[in-house]
Amino acid sequence: MLKIQVSIPELKAHAQAIRELARDPMKTLQGLAGGLRPRFEEWLNDLMKAELAVHLGRDPYERKPQRNHRNGYRTRRIAVKSLGALELQIPRDREGTFRSAVVPERIQYDPRIEQDLQMLFLGGASTRTVELMSERLFGRKLSAGEVSKANQKLLAPVEAWRNRSLVCSQYPSCLISLSFSALRISFIRR
Repeated sequence: MLKIQVSIPELKAHAQAIRELARDPMKTLQGLAGGLRPRFEEWLNDLMKAELAVHLGRDPYERKPQRNHRNGYRTRRIAVKSLGALELQIPRDREGTFRSAVVPERIQYDPRIEQDLQMLFLGGASTRTVELMSERLFGRKLSAGEVSKANQKLLAPVEAWRNRSLVCSQYPSCLISLSFSALRISFIRR
């Protein structure tokens, strides 16, 4: 067994983290992902505040003769793959002209989640099944309507592929006819 003895407090904390990781790696990794979420939320919120400062042309609490000022925040939830649901504070301006490029409007979840929904659908999972699994998989419960909406984008290309013409020489084919009959053989005891 490896023993670590360090006198510096910071190194002791790192050694303790290594021991925790060795004891239960999945729990430690889940805790790490949980610890990233608040930092990522804070980073996105700060980024949007800076974006509003550029939009208004001044820093917070700086006064200019313009009439457009900051006007609080609105809360918005967005699901991000690998992080789950984020609570973001979207800043507003009085005239309502600010649109964040960081978090586009009317986007409720990461586009990668939509791709995952489509893969689940193609794999045979029903809309209701995906709805029930969504909170565990994506950190946010998706309604059956949202799942159906994501899958609607997939139906047109699938339908076009199903109805394609197979007449051209691009699709060589070979017809094999088989018949299978189950036979029952009775054994005679002698």
